[in-house]
Amino acid sequence: MQQSLTAKMQILPDTQDLHLLLDTMRAYADACTFVAERLFSEHIPLSIKDIHKAVYRDCRSGYRLSSQMAESVIRTVVGSVRSIRTNLERYPHKFKKLKKKGDNTSVPETSAQPCLEP
Repeated sequence: MQQSLTAKMQILPDTQDLHLLLDTMRAYADACTFVAERLFSEHIPLSIKDIHKAVYRDCRSGYRLSSQMAESVIRTVVGSVRSIRTNLERYPHKFKKLKKKGDNTSVPETSAQPCLEP
């Protein structure tokens, strides 16, 4: 049987690295919002392959994410949406109060837009 060792570490970045880390975290979060909005607005099937075809290049170029991070964004959004759908199906009584009569909105508007600067 193979054993694995996990180490818990704390990262203490300097000021410049902290800004880079925060910028990366913001880009990742904005890309997740962008992918979720596209998923709902364009009714893309909930498969990683279909979503990848629809948004991968935009994640890479618009948010300047590495290939691995762009793939992670897609997996994160798919996992979140599947979880939300499962919870809505299993516990509909908990979400009754969230939707008002006549409210047909599926995703709230946000300002997440791809970065167009070089």
